[in-house]
Amino acid sequence: MTFQTKKKEPYQRESDNRPKVDIPSNPILQKLSSEPDIAVWNTVFDSFAKANDTDTDVVEIIFDRGANEHQINQIYVPKLLNPEDEPVVRKYIATRLNNRCVLRGAKQIFISAGWCRQIKDEVMTNYRQVPEMIFENFGTAVNEIIQPIPPGYAPPQPAPAPEEEAQKSRQSGPVFGIDIGNTTTKLVILNNQDLPVYQDTVPTRIDEHVRAEEFLEWLKSLIIEAINQRKSSIRSIGLSWFGDVREQRALMQAASLRHFVRDGEDEVLAQMGDIISKRLKVPVVLTGDSEALGIFLSRQKGFTKNYTLIFGTSIGGSYINADGRYDGVSLPSRLIIEMSDKAFAHEATSTRGVLQQYAASRGMTRLLQEIWLADLGNFPRNVGKYLDECFASNDTERRTIASRVVGRLAEYLGRAIQEVSRFYEVDCVILTGTSMSGKLGEAICQTTHGILSERYSQSQPDLLLADFD
Repeated sequence: MTFQTKKKEPYQRESDNRPKVDIPSNPILQKLSSEPDIAVWNTVFDSFAKANDTDTDVVEIIFDRGANEHQINQIYVPKLLNPEDEPVVRKYIATRLNNRCVLRGAKQIFISAGWCRQIKDEVMTNYRQVPEMIFENFGTAVNEIIQPIPPGYAPPQPAPAPEEEAQKSRQSGPVFGIDIGNTTTKLVILNNQDLPVYQDTVPTRIDEHVRAEEFLEWLKSLIIEAINQRKSSIRSIGLSWFGDVREQRALMQAASLRHFVRDGEDEVLAQMGDIISKRLKVPVVLTGDSEALGIFLSRQKGFTKNYTLIFGTSIGGSYINADGRYDGVSLPSRLIIEMSDKAFAHEATSTRGVLQQYAASRGMTRLLQEIWLADLGNFPRNVGKYLDECFASNDTERRTIASRVVGRLAEYLGRAIQEVSRFYEVDCVILTGTSMSGKLGEAICQTTHGILSERYSQSQPDLLLADFD
């Protein structure tokens, strides 16, 4: 989010040789340190932008996204008169940096010189997932991807999109769409009127014994067989990949794909779009699940400025702007929504308070374990299905348990939607996935809508359920 209510010089820390003065800590910050809700932290720090210049400083963070696109964020903070206040401010700045990165990505990050070292230390210690959101510099040390703002820095003007590309994007079929999921792969061919003329669903051929080249040949054969059945050529291919996608590279961020990483074949699959394009001599666009769904809804249903959240073992997300274009890297599963020092940590990165640990299937399991006092030896495997059955049950106790789980889950989902709305102009949030169907999905949507309406004063985006098989 960009704060522009006042224009100030970036904060520069004074020398540590200044005289030590016994000044009490800021009571607002100390109270905030025990607050778990990220939305409350946002409200408090937003209020500092309205304070007198003598009471606040400004920290600038510049996100370089490449292609002459630099986004400048300004965060107003109270002057640090007591060392006990600094960890609270440092934590908030690092959280804002993290959430901006996981939703929109960057190639490089620049921070006000007076704060750069402290934020680097905070990221390296508590936000180790940030480097994964840095395009091209993936895996690079934090010391290299986060740098002080260069003296005299001036952001470049973004280059306008060529009219040729804009015209090309407005062309229609015939196109081939392939949705590669963890268990099944769906195929569809659309004609020039965007109507389906071929559809099929087959089991996805991915298991421990399938090598990368075998998978690519299987995928190629599916496409050729479908084209031969239609006896027609296609203009382009759209591939939706369940392992996530970043800048046209397929990622292996799913448990069923880990053997490709273990066997050193992940780099081969990362280039599946280019490989299929060369073998079939047809343009191929590679997208993630949520991105593909967001584009579909924008194009077919007329939804613009929509953010799609797909719930399953993880949580995928995508933002489609007013022009129907995808914008950002968008990994909402890594969004920090719980600020408590005791928040659950992500298994891989140890980053605390991420949405995945509270609203994905594992989060639902954890909530049910906390609320359900029955014998855990009989704990249901499919928590979403179990909760859906609870809502349809005549058993009052089971319905009460399910309602309590949904109430907690909606709390975290409401925080996430608030965070998304700080970085995107969102008219509609679309909820879909395995835990967003049936009575359970209806209860989650309704409860989340109530929390957004009652707790947050600003206008809220519409919430819609999309039950796609």
